Parts: sequence; structure tokens; C-alpha cells
Amino acid sequence: MMRNKIVFYKDLYIGATVRDVKKTMHHIIKGKKMLNTYIIILANGTDLFEIMHTVLLNQTYYKQHPPIVVGIANGYNEAIEVVRLIIEDYYKQTGNMDIKSLFQTLKD
Repeated sequence: MMRNKIVFYKDLYIGATVRDVKKTMHHIIKGKKMLNTYIIILANGTDLFEIMHTVLLNQTYYKQHPPIVVGIANGYNEAIEVVRLIIEDYYKQTGNMDIKSLFQTLKD
């Protein structure tokens, strides 16, 4: 299924130092360059997530195949922390590690 716009997870995970989430999301949608903003997206294949700098969204591939964003962070290290938080939260809620099932409805 091809989407024509970036999809944000309804319970978006936000890094501790991200300010003004709505403005950041707006900049992501518009393709504005943000110096140190990373997004956590659903990965294709067997991986759970990918961490990528927002500037990569300007590549042709992502314009044709916009990602599903599940987290936003300032800096790569904070993005790693956000991924850890997603996995930890899911495990606490379900007791299992089938994290892909949480996001499956977004991919369908």
C-alpha cells in the first residue's frame, strides 16, 4: 500500500529534550531541515525500527514511500533512548516482545 504522506503513530514517543512537538511534526511534514532531529520509524523486514535523521526524508524514496513515525528525538543518542523506552513500555504492558504486532495496524 502506498501512502502519500508521513504517518505519525497516535501515541508518538517523544525524546526528553524535544520542545514544541507540533511544530517539529509540522517541520517534518514540510521537509524543513532540522539540525539535530531524528525520527524512529517502523522498519521493513525483520528489524523493528530504524533511526534516521529527518534530512533523509528529502530523498526520492521517502517522498514516494513516506515512513510511519513512532518517535521523535533530539540527537542520535536520545533516539536510541526512545527506542529503548518503546521496547520497555511494550514489554511492561504485554509481558512479551512481539512489538511488531503493536504497530501492525499502521502498516496495513
